[in-house]
Amino acid sequence: SKGVIIATTPPAAVSVVKDSLGAVIDYTSVTTELSANWPAASDAETGVARYLYTIGTTPGGTDVAGWTDVGKSTYVTKTGLVLTSELNYYFTVKAQNYAGLESSTTTSDGVLVDTSGPSAPASAGDDGQYTKFANKLDFTWDSATDNQSGIVRYYLCISSFPGGYEIWNDTDVGNVTSYQAAGLSLSQGVTYYAKVKAENGAGLLSGYSPNSDGIMVDTTAPGTSGIPADAGPYSTSSVVTWQWTAATDADSGIGQYYIKVGTFPGGISVSTGMAAGNNLTYSETGLITCVT
Repeated sequence: SKGVIIATTPPAAVSVVKDSLGAVIDYTSVTTELSANWPAASDAETGVARYLYTIGTTPGGTDVAGWTDVGKSTYVTKTGLVLTSELNYYFTVKAQNYAGLESSTTTSDGVLVDTSGPSAPASAGDDGQYTKFANKLDFTWDSATDNQSGIVRYYLCISSFPGGYEIWNDTDVGNVTSYQAAGLSLSQGVTYYAKVKAENGAGLLSGYSPNSDGIMVDTTAPGTSGIPADAGPYSTSSVVTWQWTAATDADSGIGQYYIKVGTFPGGISVSTGMAAGNNLTYSETGLITCVT
């Protein structure tokens, strides 16, 4: 005869079982099939003849699929299933050698079925009514929620009209609730809007947030105001008031005037740039007598 190998040692257990055909996943939105893969086991005496697997809703369970022979394949996709959302499913795998001896079992860490998408962010906001920058915009938004697989990322759209996406179309900005969109080429006098949607751990998307209320790009300075005028060349008071005619700005309007006061034309020794609000007068108090 050709002889018989007496095998008394079972194969080594597979080192890990992953709940997909590639890297480990924790969530799935698919309700009709499950996949798993594992590295090859070893058997020094007769070699590995086959692998067997089960699927259960508990680690090591067989309530979804009993022990099934897949030959020497180190992966499997089980189809025709009816899976329940919000339940975890586990693969358990063992190796068998040519003598019929079986390894100990190895169970995956489970995959959660999630068939419901996340909530949409409740609002999206920009960085005010106007911006002086033509190459960047800052946006914030409310967190979305997902009670099963959580939020993993947000997608940002930017447009020159509400609801649009011609500037940024569903750009992945990560799992953040504020973002600076840089490297833009924005146009003077144009108002820009944003909207955001969320993705959960199972890859399902929310609807979009409402549009932001818009932010206008204004990179041009306002026109010059009139020359400040005082009450005359002399005053008996230590308080001096100046007034001027309004400046103009066709895009964002005038938000603030600043005034500098000195003891010579263009000087700032008394006041280096006081904010006068959107007013056309300013008074400086406590001035020294006999000084212009």
